[in-house]
Amino acid sequence: MRVWWWPVDEWHSELLVIAHHLVMDGYSGPELIDELAAAHFAAVGDTAVPDAASEGDLYAYAARSNQDARRSERDLADDFWVKALEDLPYEPLLARSTAVPASGDGLVIRSIDVTTASSLRRVARTRRAGLPTLFGAALAGQLAEDRGRTEVTIGIAVDHRPPEYAHTVGMFVDVLPLRVQVPDPSPSTADNLLSQVREGLLDLLDHASTPSARIFRMLRLRKPIEVSLSVRSSWNTSRAVGNSTWSVEELRLPESPYPCTVDVTQEPDGTITIAIYYQGQHLHAEEACALADGLVNRLLVCADAETGTVR
Repeated sequence: MRVWWWPVDEWHSELLVIAHHLVMDGYSGPELIDELAAAHFAAVGDTAVPDAASEGDLYAYAARSNQDARRSERDLADDFWVKALEDLPYEPLLARSTAVPASGDGLVIRSIDVTTASSLRRVARTRRAGLPTLFGAALAGQLAEDRGRTEVTIGIAVDHRPPEYAHTVGMFVDVLPLRVQVPDPSPSTADNLLSQVREGLLDLLDHASTPSARIFRMLRLRKPIEVSLSVRSSWNTSRAVGNSTWSVEELRLPESPYPCTVDVTQEPDGTITIAIYYQGQHLHAEEACALADGLVNRLLVCADAETGTVR
């Protein structure tokens, strides 16, 4: 945990607390704020916030006092989503060919070795991006190439804890739509695509206060997300998959609004596991394997360009 404090003017100061999720989460954060506030008011004898002092909950007091600001923020976010998605054409991205027999729901797994994973992290870092941005750009490019599109919409998993759940234990995640223009899906344009996805993600995060359900309801859209992406770190060493291995397993997926989910996990041993969960009525097993292989190959091109490797 790191803490910074600095005066803003004669009457105001700001306190910045940065902590690892292992130390503080969405539930314990408000508790820490309340305890720090109580200690502060006790030390200085400040009675400027009697409502907060009487109920012992500065977090709730601050939340109520900022209701107008939150309404304004929500209105701005609503305007953003209307402009971003109002002309979104609905053409199924995963329109499976009727000539191909339907398969059951399934899972495709690919693994990226330590050396290549390190190169990919370096690629992202040197371009002022993170792995979610890099994988988002690669996924958008691969989907555009596979489906012959110049624009794709993918879902990006983001943290989203509504204010009314500030004291609720658990992880709150939403999947928000990101539109990506892909005039040229070839790997040679990876940097341009990466820049576009980075800027799009920043805009998306700035307006993440609007839940996806509200976005779709407000715009009266069918859910435009068919492929969602999540990038996370894992502490579960039992999930490691050997290099260059893959499998297709028939299984029944839990209820999900997304026909295809790409789950990228940074494993404790430094490798990266890509798991693609697909619903057979939307994506055939062979198509899911082709998407996984294309995504990995596209990432290998990025890593090789960074290291000068020729395969």
